[in-house]
Amino acid sequence: NTGFFGYIDLSAKVQNIGITNGSVQSTFGNVGGLVGANEGTIKNSNYSGSVQTGMSEVGGLVGSNDGTILKSFAIANVISTSINGSAANA
Repeated sequence: NTGFFGYIDLSAKVQNIGITNGSVQSTFGNVGGLVGANEGTIKNSNYSGSVQTGMSEVGGLVGSNDGTILKSFAIANVISTSINGSAANA
């Protein structure tokens, strides 16, 4: 789980965070610009930059999402040799 926050659990809330010109790289899965793996809530947040991995579960905002995302977005160059997501790979 790689991102500004690696993992957000069920009880966690990330809100009002913006990252500009970020760069996230990992050789593992669950890679996102803001959150690697989300099970909680992300609200009013954004990420711009690049996200790169050689594994699956990658997205500009969130690598793997099983939580809630509200009013959030990503503008990212997402590179993977496996499965790509967009803002959030579910």
